[in-house]
Amino acid sequence: AVKSQLGYDLLAAINADRLKVPAGLTPAASRSHAHTLTPSYSSLHADDATHEFWTEARLARYEIRGHGTNLMRWFVRPHEGHDDFLNALALAVRAATAPPPPPYEAILDRAPAYDDGRY
Repeated sequence: AVKSQLGYDLLAAINADRLKVPAGLTPAASRSHAHTLTPSYSSLHADDATHEFWTEARLARYEIRGHGTNLMRWFVRPHEGHDDFLNALALAVRAATAPPPPPYEAILDRAPAYDDGRY
């Protein structure tokens, strides 16, 4: 249910024009070599990561399940790739809309007043 809500939140941000993703290499851009998935995203260059993101976005699918619950399952078919960048984007949207953390004063107990005569 959590991933379902992340998907709905991501779609809401897209539809409300609150989300901008750099185009970089768009899905229509061609490569001189066949696209292969890289085992480690940390080794990707910026253009490669952008290309992988747009590839995942193009390959993403969804299904609405649950009788009356409207749970959304969204994914990239395993034989086509991964949805890691899409999950990261959905989590970033969630983080951007989350309330800020409380100030430190609300989290930390005040230090005891040692000059009140009790110590």
